[in-house]
Amino acid sequence: MALCSTLTYCISSGGNPYDGQYSLVGTYNGYDYYSGDSVSYYIYFSTGSTVWCLSTSLGGSCNQFGQINSFTTCPDLDEGFFSSGSCPTTTTTTTSPCDTFDFAAIFDCMVPTTTTTTTIPPTTTTTTTIPFDPCTGVSVNAAITAYTTTTTTIPVTTTTTTIIRPCNFDGLAQFNLFDEFMRCGNSKRFRDCITGFNYYTNELIYNESGETLTQNYVYKTTINGLSACVTFMGLVDNISGADDIVIVETLGLESAGACLSCLPDPPPPPPPCECYVVEGYSPIGGTFSIIDCDSNPATYYVGRGATGYTCSLITPVLVSGNAAVIINSGSCDTVVCAPEPPIPPVPCELLYYDLYNPTPISQIVIYSDCSPIKQISISVNPYSHACIGSDILPSSANPGVVQINQITGPC
Repeated sequence: MALCSTLTYCISSGGNPYDGQYSLVGTYNGYDYYSGDSVSYYIYFSTGSTVWCLSTSLGGSCNQFGQINSFTTCPDLDEGFFSSGSCPTTTTTTTSPCDTFDFAAIFDCMVPTTTTTTTIPPTTTTTTTIPFDPCTGVSVNAAITAYTTTTTTIPVTTTTTTIIRPCNFDGLAQFNLFDEFMRCGNSKRFRDCITGFNYYTNELIYNESGETLTQNYVYKTTINGLSACVTFMGLVDNISGADDIVIVETLGLESAGACLSCLPDPPPPPPPCECYVVEGYSPIGGTFSIIDCDSNPATYYVGRGATGYTCSLITPVLVSGNAAVIINSGSCDTVVCAPEPPIPPVPCELLYYDLYNPTPISQIVIYSDCSPIKQISISVNPYSHACIGSDILPSSANPGVVQINQITGPC
């Protein structure tokens, strides 16, 4: 019993020796195989290469092949020249020119008769004389074996009339040249030779010589930063392409086996995961955005007054707090970035101060109280005291004006 429900296929590639109709014959390698009705080619499944193959013999090398790693029960050669069903037949009808040739032969054998009237009184006698007929007993059988047509060319004379206008206009006309390429509202489709995946772009693309692309040609390309071998399949109107495609080399027609001679370059190695030394500053340290060695987004926190070590595929980016990257110390395989507990941050400790303003106007004092806000200001009223808790030494906006004294205990 046939695995594939289609019994007949047609290959039409424009004059190649394998063009013709193929019919189901039997099984080979556990799959159906087809033989050309009028050409000595076969379509079979190659279990070694896991592709449907067009070859001059069963098990022979492929002149054309389908998608790699395909396990379909029916052949899947390129739909550009391969279709299911019988090949269309062409009927040519020739009409003989003699079938519509109206031939009539007229022979001028009509001989008039002569009538003579003689009057003899009192009797009138009429005598009719029939001359000798030269066509009597004569006939013609005619047949046309060839004919010649004569073409007569009649020259045509064209007369050009110049109209003289009774007015003249003088001046300077300036024309702005349109020196750009027209971009159409369609996309170019490329099919990967190995995976069969389709790529699309609506950008203007030329080959390595600056020429336009040829449909069904194979090109070695760089697509979205990676090397790939693809076939240019033509234009499509219903897809807006966004792939970044650059032509590297032209290989030739896909039907001539150009996909087999194209080898994409290996992908570039991943970026190294490197160790970064970071430091946290007052008042609360800082948090960095990183990409860990497994390419996952992550964050790393370093406390106030602490030094930390973090592995990242990118340079850490400070997203909050007060901290900085000190150095890139190299690969994360080194002992510096080995998994070790980070140095604990120094806890924020408040000291208390008595502020006295001996002036008749208010004075501003700057301090910090371990909050994320680095600087806080307080206004001390004239001739008044104020008490604050600060993790830094407070300072007066007018140096030396406000009296600042450390005290014990909270305010």
